[in-house]
Amino acid sequence: HLAGLCWNAPAGSSGYALFLSEELKVVIECGEGFVTSLRRHLPSSMNIQEQLRHITTIWISHAHLDHYGGLLCLLRAILNANRHNKDETKRQRISPPLVVA
Repeated sequence: HLAGLCWNAPAGSSGYALFLSEELKVVIECGEGFVTSLRRHLPSSMNIQEQLRHITTIWISHAHLDHYGGLLCLLRAILNANRHNKDETKRQRISPPLVVA
């Protein structure tokens, strides 16, 4: 079941977010501008911070900037989303995503 898909377009950069379930979110490629594009294209019904908190895997196919240029920005956004979680009941230690490159 595919709940969401985000396309990243700046300068031909690649980036897709697959929201497969509540707890399983996968990013395939993470080109420059990925986080900005994700924020722009994510449906308003989906909380960006909640989605970032549950990214489990980031897959990068090869070492070209248009495939990994947004990786540090994404990792920072995930860290900030986890750090600023105001809901005490959900404030558990969430593992960082697995990065496969």
